[in-house]
Amino acid sequence: MNKIFVALLVVIMLAITITGVVLTNTYFVVLNWAGDTADGAVDGTGDAADEAADEAGEDADEAADGTGDAAGDAADEADGAVDGTGDAADEAGEDADGTGEAGGDADEAEKNKNDNKSDSIEWLTNNTKFNDLGLILKEIEESVELDKKTALKIAYEHEGINLRSAAKSTTAILTKITDTQIPVLPESDIMLNNLPVWIVTYHGITVNPRFSDDIIMVDTSVIIDAQSGEILETITYNAE
Repeated sequence: MNKIFVALLVVIMLAITITGVVLTNTYFVVLNWAGDTADGAVDGTGDAADEAADEAGEDADEAADGTGDAAGDAADEADGAVDGTGDAADEAGEDADGTGEAGGDADEAEKNKNDNKSDSIEWLTNNTKFNDLGLILKEIEESVELDKKTALKIAYEHEGINLRSAAKSTTAILTKITDTQIPVLPESDIMLNNLPVWIVTYHGITVNPRFSDDIIMVDTSVIIDAQSGEILETITYNAE
């Protein structure tokens, strides 16, 4: 009876031991499976996070590239606008320069016109000493070949610098001349009858006649053909 009880007790102990081993192995298997599952979940989460991060980075790069391109386009347009403004300013400057040059040319033309304008005929017609010479002067309307500057130059070359320097003033008058005393120039066939001439007169020249202590003042007029430039005669008379 005791042997049977002991044997039964041994069997029970073996059963308990075997059951504990089986349960222990099962526990470890379950633990290993749970760990693998958790690792897989973590790896999947990490991969998903990496993919999301990569996609976000790519989107950010594309957005940055798009912003950069837009900024570049805006900068190019701004540069173009600045260049266009600069070109417009340059053109405006050129137009202004052209206007200034045109104004300068007009002023120069007006100055030349005034420089070539005849002095008043009254310088001589109101001079009684000149009128005593029998010379009649009339206003002239038609154009002539010789201008005032050229007439002054011819008279200057004929009379010299001393006479011009000694004169108080100089006039150049474009007129038609008629000589009532000597209508034809000596030793020529030129008739002084409404002939267009320039009369260049040096006014107020002080002279000291020979064999006299007196000092007198005279005017000297150089009469020049207004068409040919030929000097017709030079006359000197007392100044008023």
